[in-house]
Amino acid sequence: MLCMFASFFIIASAMAQSKEKAYYRKEIARLDKQEAMLNKQKLENKKALRKLLGSEVSQRSKDQFAADFGQTTDVQWEIAPRMDEGTFTKDGVVTTAYYNTDNKLIGTTCVKSFMDLPMKAQNEINDNYKSYTVGDVIMFDGMDNVSSYVTLYNQDFTNSDNYFVELRKDNKKLVMEVNMAGDVAFFTRLR
Repeated sequence: MLCMFASFFIIASAMAQSKEKAYYRKEIARLDKQEAMLNKQKLENKKALRKLLGSEVSQRSKDQFAADFGQTTDVQWEIAPRMDEGTFTKDGVVTTAYYNTDNKLIGTTCVKSFMDLPMKAQNEINDNYKSYTVGDVIMFDGMDNVSSYVTLYNQDFTNSDNYFVELRKDNKKLVMEVNMAGDVAFFTRLR
């Protein structure tokens, strides 16, 4: 009798845990979907704000650039849908700084070499893309204290540190994203 009661209790407990797990999984999925919708709306709002701000680079972005990098005379400014971009030479390296609509530095890019990639990424690219020629390698150095999206190669990504490696084969051109741990992922195809 005691064994039956214990078995019943164990089964009932397991069923309750199973239902609880299902509830939390469903709740996480709902929140993920809601977060994705909010992020999409936020991006659309930033595009609309950029349109309202006009076609001139924000003086506040320029002022913040001067505070971030000092007085640099060779800055070439461009306007992107959600950011201002200032390209300049820093220590002999061409660098681009990205400022969001709040005039905060999101991050910078500069050209690197294939040898600058983590060894794990070099090996994976060499093994899996033997027939491709490695082109430009761009490093994005994101600001940890600013959460924002950045657009490179007409694709959005979060402003975390990454390398972007162009691979060419015949008339195909791929861009691979490589994180600092050396994990390689497809980013986009260029025409």
